[in-house]
Amino acid sequence: MDFNLDNDPPLLEYMAQLYNADTPNLEAFSKRGGKLLMWHSWADALIFPELSIAYYKAVENHVGSREATQEFLRLFMVPGMEHCGFSEGPGITNKGFDPLTALEKWVEQGQAPASLLATKTDSTGKIVWTRPLCPYPKRAVYKGRGDVNEASNFECVNP
Repeated sequence: MDFNLDNDPPLLEYMAQLYNADTPNLEAFSKRGGKLLMWHSWADALIFPELSIAYYKAVENHVGSREATQEFLRLFMVPGMEHCGFSEGPGITNKGFDPLTALEKWVEQGQAPASLLATKTDSTGKIVWTRPLCPYPKRAVYKGRGDVNEASNFECVNP
């Protein structure tokens, strides 16, 4: 309550260096074999999804190519999910997909995720629909045949 906006902001610098994910230079991370799986919800009204896209693009520009970037970094945009998927909306909740298992497979088995399965359930737990979440900038597009509620009838394509 006694934070002084005129004098105290420099006190935040130390923690900003720890918490702010704003440098596109991830060379040391990627050289160590690090893998980063990011996701952001398109319907996030607290942290605008365009910020994650801008960060991803900055990393891509720093690295020099999409292919080289996606060797260690993938961004998945989640349609209809609200902030962190904590509440029910038209999309899925944070329980509707599993980025951790995908990251484990990538790190431990070298299997980079080509997509993540998103599952929308109703209040009883019944599956309403499934969709693939695609690594940015790809997006899920209906193949034109089959049930629109099944992920297998969609494919990840470049815009």
